[in-house]
Amino acid sequence: MDDREDRQGRLYYYRVPDSWTKEEKLDFLSENDLKTIKWRRLRPNRKHTWLVSETEAEFESHIPIGSKEAKRVKTEKPETIFKTYCRGVATSRDMYVYDYGYDSLAKRMRQFVEDYNAEVGRYQRQNPKPENIDDFVNYDKIKWGRDLKLDLKRGNYAEYKPDKIRTSLYRPFTKKLLFFDRIICEVVYLQPYFFPNEQTEAENRVICVTDVAYRSKSISAMMTNSIPNLSVCSTTDSHQSFPFYTYDEDGDNRQENITDWALARFREHYGDETISKWDIFTYVYGVLHHPGWRSRYAADLKRQLPRIPLAPDFGAFSQAGETLAGLHLDYETSEGYELDWRVARKPISYR
Repeated sequence: MDDREDRQGRLYYYRVPDSWTKEEKLDFLSENDLKTIKWRRLRPNRKHTWLVSETEAEFESHIPIGSKEAKRVKTEKPETIFKTYCRGVATSRDMYVYDYGYDSLAKRMRQFVEDYNAEVGRYQRQNPKPENIDDFVNYDKIKWGRDLKLDLKRGNYAEYKPDKIRTSLYRPFTKKLLFFDRIICEVVYLQPYFFPNEQTEAENRVICVTDVAYRSKSISAMMTNSIPNLSVCSTTDSHQSFPFYTYDEDGDNRQENITDWALARFREHYGDETISKWDIFTYVYGVLHHPGWRSRYAADLKRQLPRIPLAPDFGAFSQAGETLAGLHLDYETSEGYELDWRVARKPISYR
């Protein structure tokens, strides 16, 4: 330890159960001598994280599911499982652009597009342009957001087309119709390259994983074959979507999103040249749902995207992931599971 570290001070930490209330924590402090508590010396890691988990090194040794660096740089051979990924659609106006009924959504969106375009025209006719856009726009008919105001200022008109009404996974096991439009939906991220048209829904699959950047309490994963909403994994968290295929925005140029590097890594490790990218896709889904993996790396999963271990039995995890995928994708047509109904009867008390 050098003098500089001494001068900067040291940070110590002691953990009590997460379920403790403020009063219980204060009682603990009052009943214990601070000098005898077994404090843990904290030292930040290279990412400047102070509360480093005991499994961090082990977790870091596993294969990253994806990385911002690989996606941003677009290297020839990224050492990740997936080349690219993105968040689900953030509309900022779900009550307008989502509906269970086609006719009601179509009617509402025709009117919304008309009202929005009228505001664009009204703004374009202003000379000079208003300094404060918030004082200009009409809030009676339109729910505005940052990006929609920017589109208005840039003179971007919206267009209603029937084929923009698409199927979307709104919440787990809850599908709705969505008016999928770059202007009317606040942010669509890369979803137009994952599900550019209805035809791609028949062949593409996306694994949605809770976004650690939004302080998720626990990891959640859901597979879908339709456009996912930002909060599909949780009403309080966003998620990242990892597709099997990517396309151009017109639906052409289909490409597999699992890297050749990952395929070679799995085949080499398991000594099996028959392993396919679909096998890896379902393997990842199986690992993401494994209770032991979730529990062991719970602290690590709160800080970064999942890293996938090379389990002893690849086939078991891949098969489990495939079975789960079938249940999660085809839940509307799956056979019911026989349950043994038991009703517990308790005397009613009116006191």
